[in-house]
Amino acid sequence: MAQRKTQQVNGVFLPAADTHFADHLLSGPLFRSKGTYQYSKIEKALEVLKARNSKMRHALDIGAHVGLWSMVIAEYFESVVAFEPVPEHVHCYRLNTADFSNVKLHKTVLGAKSGKANVISTPENTGNAFVRDGGVGGVRMRKLDSFNFKDIDFVKIDVEGFEYFVIQGGEHLLKRDKPVMVIEQKKGNAERYGLEQTAAVKLLESWGAVVQWRKSGDFCLAWNK
Repeated sequence: MAQRKTQQVNGVFLPAADTHFADHLLSGPLFRSKGTYQYSKIEKALEVLKARNSKMRHALDIGAHVGLWSMVIAEYFESVVAFEPVPEHVHCYRLNTADFSNVKLHKTVLGAKSGKANVISTPENTGNAFVRDGGVGGVRMRKLDSFNFKDIDFVKIDVEGFEYFVIQGGEHLLKRDKPVMVIEQKKGNAERYGLEQTAAVKLLESWGAVVQWRKSGDFCLAWNK
């Protein structure tokens, strides 16, 4: 297997060609002496959990990239299960979470059905990788419900517009466990799949979830249990 080239910025491993995340990692607050990304959103989501006296058993990091969320939330939850299919991201994720025994990574795309999916990645901004449904030779796609997870208290989904389909495939889990959720819904992402920008949030709202806050394209939702 060819060695994957990486860079290290403020203690965090990134794919070598990425030029997008360095400034964020250098300018954001430190956590465990390492740079962070979207740390204020993580804090606000944890505040929602604490305000609701929610347990912090298991968390899902869907679209985990190189582990920028996992590295923080693994300190608060009993376990973090992550999903990330891009090999360069997987390599960095494993380096970044090597010190955590409560983190598990699946190199799988989540969607509304089982099958195959292609993932398109842009080397200069690896956070913009997105799913192209279907295709021969792609990565495996599974429904979230097929994993039979239990006691999920927090879910973060950032899959560049594919969030709606991830949620469809996790309907049973989400309605049963009612986790606090952070969902990215940035303009132009869901539209590539023929959806409106906030289709994923509206689907969750139709199931009873309630928006707690909105911040620069991300929505935090919780449920009335």
